[in-house]
Amino acid sequence: MERLDDLVSLMLIGALVALTTAMMLVNSKKKKEEEKKFITVLKCPKCGFQKERDWKQGDFVGLVEGKCPKCGALMEVYAIYKEGEEEEEETKSLIPI
Repeated sequence: MERLDDLVSLMLIGALVALTTAMMLVNSKKKKEEEKKFITVLKCPKCGFQKERDWKQGDFVGLVEGKCPKCGALMEVYAIYKEGEEEEEETKSLIPI
């Protein structure tokens, strides 16, 4: 009888470990799907024209890249942010403290 109890206990522990592992795998896949991309904001220091594009390797704030379509001056990387962060910050500021 005691061996049967031990066997049942081991089976329950095994089932819990399997369930926990499965849940962790599902959650990790969801997080990868929800990853947001980075956006680079280019700004003309002369006329203030701004445009956004996908971030690419080597981007940093202050990087001079391309010409402004309005005035022809060189544009600079003005900001880099993760997609969706602006909305989150606005939401946070609406919450009374």
